[in-house]
Amino acid sequence: MYEEVRRRVAAGERLLTISRTMGLARGTVRSYAHAQQFPERAVRESGLGILAPYREYLEARLAEGNENAAALWRELQDCGFAGSAKQVHRWLNQRRTTPAKFTPHKWRTGPTETASTSATGPFPALISPRQLAWRLVQAPQSIDTATTEALARISQDPEVAKGRDLVRRFAELIGRCGV
Repeated sequence: MYEEVRRRVAAGERLLTISRTMGLARGTVRSYAHAQQFPERAVRESGLGILAPYREYLEARLAEGNENAAALWRELQDCGFAGSAKQVHRWLNQRRTTPAKFTPHKWRTGPTETASTSATGPFPALISPRQLAWRLVQAPQSIDTATTEALARISQDPEVAKGRDLVRRFAELIGRCGV
């Protein structure tokens, strides 16, 4: 790309035209046009940045089992940390041994786990409200086993069971009308 930009600039083509025809940003074309040699990308050093002075403290708290980013951030603020909670959160996410407590179930299960044996224990994982609404209007025989188990668990509540029955009756009525 660099060489093509340089060739077109030498031929007298305008930078905007080069940008449009090659699909490159104008700034990229401009930097290639004015560079005497290919501009190498700067190597980014991975470091703790603003968290560097608090590294030992963070590592000790993590070893103690504290994986709550918000709590760690508040503790660091008491020690004089001026950064944001997001910085602590990013640092912690790179070092977590297990998913965070409130991580959705679809991201909790690993390749060897199934949804029914996830962190919820012996019970099947609950489905989202949107999935629940869709499953309720489907014919019961077309629903997979895991979803059937989840629906059975949810339907233990009498009001939910009544709502489920009403939704299914409504879906049958709509189906008979041919809509």
